Amino acid sequence: MVSDVSSGLTKNSKRPTFENKMPYLRVANVFFDCIDLTDIQTIGIQQGEIEKTMLKKGDVLFVEGNGSPDQIGRVAVWEGQSEPMLHQNHIIKARPDKSKVLSKYCMYYFMTQEGRNQILSNAKTTSGLFTLSLSKISGFVFPLAPLEEQQQFLRIVNQSDKSKFVASNRNFSRCLGIWPKILTDGK
Repeated sequence: MVSDVSSGLTKNSKRPTFENKMPYLRVANVFFDCIDLTDIQTIGIQQGEIEKTMLKKGDVLFVEGNGSPDQIGRVAVWEGQSEPMLHQNHIIKARPDKSKVLSKYCMYYFMTQEGRNQILSNAKTTSGLFTLSLSKISGFVFPLAPLEEQQQFLRIVNQSDKSKFVASNRNFSRCLGIWPKILTDGK
């Protein structure tokens, strides 16, 4: 297993009545290689839900549903920008085993054409809404290079000119100012 995959909090009518409230990420916050924290909301939670839905630095986040095929499976890495932070059920969290895979390496793979093709081939659509399930994301595969090669890849990516992506991703420019094998074995 290279990653533990889990879902987040489900919004419902009881949540506003809960005494404890915490900030959480929604689909509106997660873009390709970017998390926008300009509009963070809070949600009522029970103590037992915190550990399962708390984000940790290095978590890879996938958008689970969208009406547009080019936006389904938007993927970003949580860098601990604002803590504590939970996540909604429409954001699926993969927590990589750091001894096997680097979070950004995983994220960038799922932004490649091959990774996007895998996401789109697994997305189901009903009424024009494309969705990914927890089990689909748990079954994603990607090339697992040795950690040293993953680090080398990330050095190259970090040296690249990211401005070329602005034209192809309308949400990317919004985030520029914010910028400073098997995913699981099904268990």
